[in-house]
Amino acid sequence: MASSRAISPPTRRKRRASSPRESHNNNAYQPSKRQLTSDNETYNNNTNTNNRNILRIFAWNVNSISPLVQQRITSFFPVSSKASSSSSSSKHEPPPSNTSQPQSKPSAAPTGLRSFLRRQSWPQVVCLQEVKISPTDTATQRAVQQAITPRNTEDTGPSYTAHFDLPTDNQNCRGFGQKMYGVAVLLRDDFASKYVQRVRGVDWDHEGRVLVVECMFPCHPSSSLPTQSQSPSPSSFTSSTISKFAILSIYAPNGTTNPYRDPVTGSVTGTRHDRKLAFHTLLLRECQMLESQDFKLVLAGDFNVARDQRDGYPNLRTRPEQHVLNRRDFIVKFLADGGGGGVAGASAKTLEDIDKVAPNKTQPRLHAIDTFRHLHPNTRKYTYYPRNKPWGTSCDRVDMVLVSRGLESRLVAADMLDSPGDRASSDHVPIYVELVLS
Repeated sequence: MASSRAISPPTRRKRRASSPRESHNNNAYQPSKRQLTSDNETYNNNTNTNNRNILRIFAWNVNSISPLVQQRITSFFPVSSKASSSSSSSKHEPPPSNTSQPQSKPSAAPTGLRSFLRRQSWPQVVCLQEVKISPTDTATQRAVQQAITPRNTEDTGPSYTAHFDLPTDNQNCRGFGQKMYGVAVLLRDDFASKYVQRVRGVDWDHEGRVLVVECMFPCHPSSSLPTQSQSPSPSSFTSSTISKFAILSIYAPNGTTNPYRDPVTGSVTGTRHDRKLAFHTLLLRECQMLESQDFKLVLAGDFNVARDQRDGYPNLRTRPEQHVLNRRDFIVKFLADGGGGGVAGASAKTLEDIDKVAPNKTQPRLHAIDTFRHLHPNTRKYTYYPRNKPWGTSCDRVDMVLVSRGLESRLVAADMLDSPGDRASSDHVPIYVELVLS
């Protein structure tokens, strides 16, 4: 298994994560709420946690990973027997398949990455966006690795390894000491050692926006995901017994009128709107290349597009017009269902309706499934909550998990953890999907 980035020693600077803001505005959107009572609480909801054929993938735009890697002073103290019992009971059992969440007053959740992994019952894959790490900042990369590693013998959960794709474009990523953009993937080691073939970036993006995890799973119905004690056996895979998955952590560009420069010459070649459209095309080609190699696709992350009227509160953004065009381009290139409840501010309901307004009816399409919308066609829930506005007064669903149509029958859950506590120090909340592997 190959990784595209090295990991080195952590920083010691301490930064306190800002407290999530709440609003009691009656006009604000009110998401489902749940309360986390301790660092050792696990998110459970009365499901069979022994089903190891469930693959859980999380995605979260963390809007800077720094607040999530700072250890609290209590992490250096021995864990109490009560906490140890709570933690060890979950270990790395597979996650729940029921997407309902207990209704209670939200509170700020423990902010460390390890705490997040524990609360979500040790998912196999976590895709992070906008980590904001400079490519030369190996100290922070190592701090991330340290933050997801068991801290002491009382921590009986599984180990993870972090992989990064960070910006190397010196023309378009010069600000903030290149601490901008960037994606990462956290892979559970027992899962990765058995099924992950390689982790790689793409040669058409240098802003740190795409990381690809290529996996191979046995197709036999009796096979299962590994436990930590199982050893890898890659030689057992053959072309007739494997199912190939490619999991992509994606942070798509945000369309603006700011200039986009050629990464080599520095000459202005258009706007960030133009780059966003080009990114859609290049990502589509990458997906088609993977599909030609028999990979089933999982695209997880922040696409910087709200699909339709159901995905914006209080309203879907329709100005300036270029945002409408960007949305339409995304829908036509990637989605199988066309968008449903009002596409690009129009009344289009089907792919054929989109064709009437799309600039090119014959352009290639991925026909992927928006997992959340597929399972919750009329539910209004959101993933982006700007921190400069009271919680729930302005929000959009721009973070998604898209899957190949061939995975439709394997999709069992897709949802988001939409509370101020789950947002933590970010302006996005985590999303997740559950897939049956056999």
